[in-house]
Order: sequence, then structure tokens, then C-alpha cells
Amino acid sequence: MGRAAKAVKVTTCRYILSIYHLTFLYSVCLDQSMVLLKTTSTLKAAVDEYVRLHADCENSEPLQYKLERLEKAELDGPIEHSDVIDISKRLVKECQDSDTSTKNWRLDTLLKGTTVYQPPPPPKPEPVGRSSHACKIS
Repeated sequence: MGRAAKAVKVTTCRYILSIYHLTFLYSVCLDQSMVLLKTTSTLKAAVDEYVRLHADCENSEPLQYKLERLEKAELDGPIEHSDVIDISKRLVKECQDSDTSTKNWRLDTLLKGTTVYQPPPPPKPEPVGRSSHACKIS
């Protein structure tokens, strides 16, 4: 195989690999599952304000479901990262319209102090008494 043929083969392999990587990255970006974060007091205040702003609006079914889910958010409980982004965008926009400070609702402020949510471990099974599993020896 000549030099030109090897160069074409290498270029083709690189091209195929870059298409593969772009396809993979695109599929990852389209993946709707986001990280669950631990709700801090700042996040809880933002969630409450977001729900309050939408309470009087005529909401679509998906937004209504989202609001019901957010109303149940508890301190140190899970909240989706995508929800935090939406909440921040909406509250910053609302504050710009009403001339109040947007600093409290910026995404970097809302994420400060939060960590990835770790669900509590499942309860340990109760120990079984030895007598129930003892084998009879004859």
C-alpha cells in the first residue's frame, strides 16, 4: 500500500471516529435525565417564588405537573438540575421587569452550597433468628 493510500485510510478512519464522537455527544445532549441536587434554603426560596409566580397563570398540563412536583420540594430533598435552570431563568427575567435585584436568583447563587443528591440507603433487612433456619439433625 502506497503513502497516498495510507494517508487516505488514516483520514477516513479519523473522519469516521469524529462522526461517531459527534453522534455520541449529540445523543448525550438530547438525554433529558439530569442530575438530582440537594435542595438548599436558597433553592427552596427560589422554588417557592417560582411556584407563586405561576399560581395565578393558566398553565399547560406539563407545567402544572411540574409545579405540583416543585410544591412538594423539601429542604435537603432532591431537585432536578434542569428545574433549577428553568427557575433561575424565569426569576431573573421577572426581576429585570420589576427593577428588583436579580443577584438572588442567578444560577450561580442558587447552586452555591448544593451537592449531588444521595438518596438514603434502603433499610437493612431484619436479622432472621437462628431457630427458623436451623436444620434438623437426625
